[in-house]
Amino acid sequence: MSYIGNSPALKYASFAVQHFTTSATTSYSLSNSVANENELALFINNVRQQPGSSYAYTAAGTTLTLSAATTSSDTMYCVFIGKAVQTVVPPDGSVGTSQLADLGVTTAKLGALAVTNAKVADDAIGVDELSATGTASSSTFLRGDNSWTDPGGVALTGSTDNTVVTVTGADAIAGEANLQFDGTDLTVSTGNVIIGTAGKGIDFSAQTATSASGASTTSELLDHYEEGTWTPTIGGNATYHSQTGEYTRIGRYIYVNCSMQIAVIGTGSTTTVSGFPFSISGLGGSVNRFANLATNVINLMVTPATTSTNFCSVTTSAGVVTDTVAVFGSGQATQIQFFIVGKAA
Repeated sequence: MSYIGNSPALKYASFAVQHFTTSATTSYSLSNSVANENELALFINNVRQQPGSSYAYTAAGTTLTLSAATTSSDTMYCVFIGKAVQTVVPPDGSVGTSQLADLGVTTAKLGALAVTNAKVADDAIGVDELSATGTASSSTFLRGDNSWTDPGGVALTGSTDNTVVTVTGADAIAGEANLQFDGTDLTVSTGNVIIGTAGKGIDFSAQTATSASGASTTSELLDHYEEGTWTPTIGGNATYHSQTGEYTRIGRYIYVNCSMQIAVIGTGSTTTVSGFPFSISGLGGSVNRFANLATNVINLMVTPATTSTNFCSVTTSAGVVTDTVAVFGSGQATQIQFFIVGKAA
């Protein structure tokens, strides 16, 4: 049969079906209203029943009446042959791509989050599909504000190999002539050097030797510099008015200052001062100031011990040089300041 215009939507029609929970009764309620029993087909235990008051069932409105009661073990359903549902919606899986018009699916037809990453083919979205401003090219990049932007170039004006470069302007980089690194040594021709890696130092081997005739150089690497404080003590249970000490180490040489004032000697040593920051060997020092020493001490000299940090030698009123005569008198407010130069043992 031919049609003018679109084919009737009835070709996609399906009928409403109702399944019942049966019991020992003859009366059931329908989910759709009917004019009479001829508008539905009733099936009991999968056998179609004959409609009519003289037969299996009658129906009117939403009331279904059976001529014989069912049991709870029966199965029963009906098809509303007088009511076609969803007549304009095709069944699931019945529409293919050929039935869709070009551009027929619009943004408004898509549900929220309907298009996921898994549904987009690799490389399916190209530059042309982006709405960014500007022009996409090999010299632009897409910024966070959705615009294609030229990152801007820089001009390298210093081209010497292994030269450290510095920024000299908004878009210019120039070689630092006084600072070069050849992969092994960092060379500084002028200015200061700051060493930031432990275990390294400043190598002066490129300098012209100025040693006296017959002398030889063993090292021109400055590998240790340190400044700090220390606390001088005389041990035991001595008490103090003050205890201060400072030191500077340059390479192997150590420069030590000490200033202390003893309140009570207690069981502390009367001949030594301990607590030096390093074990010092060789060289010596001088006492800058002292007061209230032991009775027969008229002069002091400082001689660092080789394997420990001890104080000192004395000259008594009898002219004896010794390191066993008491220097600090018990119960006296002894004061002493001294300076030592030594080498790290």
